[in-house]
Amino acid sequence: MFPSFDPEIHIARAEVGAIDPDRWIVKVAIDWGISSPSVGLLGSFAKRDMNFTDGSVLPRGSVIIEAEVNDAIFGEESLNNSKEWTADRLAERITSVCADYGVKRPHAVVDDARGLQGESVIEMMRSTGGFWNISKPRKGRRSEGWAHINSMLQAAAEKNPARPHLYINERCKLLLATLPNAVRDENDPDDWNDTPHCPDHAGDALRYLLAESLVKPITVGRTVGLY
Repeated sequence: MFPSFDPEIHIARAEVGAIDPDRWIVKVAIDWGISSPSVGLLGSFAKRDMNFTDGSVLPRGSVIIEAEVNDAIFGEESLNNSKEWTADRLAERITSVCADYGVKRPHAVVDDARGLQGESVIEMMRSTGGFWNISKPRKGRRSEGWAHINSMLQAAAEKNPARPHLYINERCKLLLATLPNAVRDENDPDDWNDTPHCPDHAGDALRYLLAESLVKPITVGRTVGLY
């Protein structure tokens, strides 16, 4: 599904540490499930082009997936079983990981649903007070989301200075267990075939997160008129 993925290129090995807010915008994306795994991803978006000593460029809008929180049960035949965390517990775990990176009350996008107690997942997460803002993701078509992921992986592989790159930290266990092994659905070749061995929950969280990079930023300044 993602032929551009190369572990030698796309897996980052940076240590946990405070993220520089002058260089990066941090956002969180969450795909929540009940019997299936819930996944939260913390991503850093490059605010501007960054030049490295080897002459390579990290283009503006590039994304590093810094960390992952999930309740998947590893060690079983299927990766599609979960510990069934409640939405508020998942939120608390995610904001705790964000704090490890010096990020307090991040902005998050959450695929809303009903929680274990029948409440809205977004409302349950808001009640923890750990997020600055929570909104629904800009989903679009699934095929477009997968194409966007592959485009960013390809740009990184080619070291293209004009298109945003995508890198994933080695600590993102579920994402790295499924994204490289995703196969196409026989009935819809543009879609990810969600199987017990390779579920798409981490992939969904990734496409929700990257969809945020497609949103045109609102610049600070004097503006006449309405948005």
